[in-house]
Amino acid sequence: MANIGMYPLLLSKVLPSVLGIVASLYCFRVCMQIFPVPVAAFASTLLLNQAVWMNDDLASASPRAFVSPLFLAFFTTFCDGLGYLQRSPSPLKDYSIRHWHFSVCRS
Repeated sequence: MANIGMYPLLLSKVLPSVLGIVASLYCFRVCMQIFPVPVAAFASTLLLNQAVWMNDDLASASPRAFVSPLFLAFFTTFCDGLGYLQRSPSPLKDYSIRHWHFSVCRS
């Protein structure tokens, strides 16, 4: 990184914060895709941050620090591929599930 003008000591101080923010954003997005309640997504993001920063992996800016952001990025693209973003804005307005439920109960 010194070749492009970024000193290694400065990078080792900035990189953990950037990786923590990226992991937090991905975690919030994944939780909002799976369970669209902002309070639950915020709570899960707080739990992730506590778990990640309690270990020395992220703070050391070692290659192991990239595990959680890369895994959450993979999981976000996996959820996008399954079509979680195509559901209705409110889970209470999802009429297809109600219709399926009534059609199963009637037969």
